Amino acid sequence: MKILSIGQFYPMPDRSAGDRRFFQLLRILLRHHDVSFCARTDLSWQRSLVGDTRLAEYRDALTAMGVRIMDDGAVSAVRSAAYDAVLFEFYHSAESLIDDVRFSQPRARIIVDSVDVAYNRLDSKARVTKAPGDIATARAVKRTELAVYNKADLVITVTEEDRSLLLQELKHLRVEIVPTMHDVSPLDDTVQRRPHSLVFVGSFLHEPNIDAMVYFCNDVLPLVTSEIPDATLDIVGSFPTQSIKALARDGVEVIGFVPDVKPYLDSSYVSIAPLRYGGGMKGKIGEAMAHGLPVVTTTIGIEGFGLTPSANVLIGDSPEEFAKLTCDLLRDAALYEMIRRNGWSFIKERFSEEAVADRVDIIFSRLTDGPVKRLALGNYLRRAVPQQLHRHLLWRFREPARSKAGDS
Repeated sequence: MKILSIGQFYPMPDRSAGDRRFFQLLRILLRHHDVSFCARTDLSWQRSLVGDTRLAEYRDALTAMGVRIMDDGAVSAVRSAAYDAVLFEFYHSAESLIDDVRFSQPRARIIVDSVDVAYNRLDSKARVTKAPGDIATARAVKRTELAVYNKADLVITVTEEDRSLLLQELKHLRVEIVPTMHDVSPLDDTVQRRPHSLVFVGSFLHEPNIDAMVYFCNDVLPLVTSEIPDATLDIVGSFPTQSIKALARDGVEVIGFVPDVKPYLDSSYVSIAPLRYGGGMKGKIGEAMAHGLPVVTTTIGIEGFGLTPSANVLIGDSPEEFAKLTCDLLRDAALYEMIRRNGWSFIKERFSEEAVADRVDIIFSRLTDGPVKRLALGNYLRRAVPQQLHRHLLWRFREPARSKAGDS
């Protein structure tokens, strides 16, 4: 199958869980399909964040896997060849292009990978802030996001909860699940972890991560250090904002971006994910468990996993609960071993790349089941009429001008 994938920019798998998942998805597809990639934007924003050298490295990582890069823009890429499928990363990558794809590629299946359902994440935020602006934003995004999904032949979600949410709104939508994937390290009992050390890993381009760290440092950590004075926290993640940098203090270090988080996951004692809102599957939780770290998080944090509180993860939705459970893990060796071993086993069995690859193969083997959706007549005419006018009429008025220029 010939697949064109369209993302916001080159995936940065070392900087966010979402980018890592999309990169892994492309790698899985390459096993059986011909895959091309183009960025929806001109990459100036990504270049400003990471610089020319790192940008080239992200591009080279795709080509090294066998992905064909289309650098002449998304519209040009869409019209450059006949594709069997066009895969969009995020609904907003598809929003301005999906009708053009349907017009130029009438036989191609259009797939939108939701990554997380944006309006659900924004609804979650609005429930916390209760701000009228946040409520209005969530409603507006919902209308736009659902309109895009309704035009697609297939929507991919990362969780069953997201799938059910979409089917409540669009009952006839075709939805499949491709969860977050993890490289699962062997469970090593010889690793020397720093006692009483906490770690948080997450990109600060993602607003829920900013809120989580400000909340934890202001409301939870003081309760922890009142019980365990030498408790420390490393905040690891790309693009820390000023509000995150301001959290640095005695016992709290803002590390920022690191090319490999493994040393921090291998040396820390407990992973925290104090998320108060969000959507989809939280990669930071699965990643920590895959490295044999026990996790304390919130009800929001475990959405989509199927984890069992007090069996393979600990859940605290108030500052007091979160602090108590964190202290319990730091002090109770038996509880520590049970949670970390059960969490590691859970991720290995369900969310390794090998386990998810089989699901992806099945989804794409069934992609051609059923008819391809058609472009609405009005949208079709808006594109077809100017094209036909140019082909059969307007060129005649331009030809004399070209001939005259050639004679001069």
